[in-house]
Amino acid sequence: MLFDQAVTSARWLGAPPPHQGESMGLFVMFLVVAVMIGLAVVLYLVNVRRPIVPPPIPVDRAREVLDLRLVNGELSIEQYRDIRAALDGRSGSLSDR
Repeated sequence: MLFDQAVTSARWLGAPPPHQGESMGLFVMFLVVAVMIGLAVVLYLVNVRRPIVPPPIPVDRAREVLDLRLVNGELSIEQYRDIRAALDGRSGSLSDR
């Protein structure tokens, strides 16, 4: 009987009935989880559609590496000239061998 009086006075003061706010909390929790899952799916689809391709090595950089290999003694003069010709697109390329 004391509980009924407390509920009646709480209603008169404008408070919600007991246990009514719990369902709203669960709804908000599920809504937040659904939004997070949706955001994760969208981000995944955006990243999957973008191909991951390494940038091509510029010819100038290849020439620098070739020059360094010649200076370090890793290549002979003939090898250097052949590879340099292949890089420049001239005849005498490596595919002729």
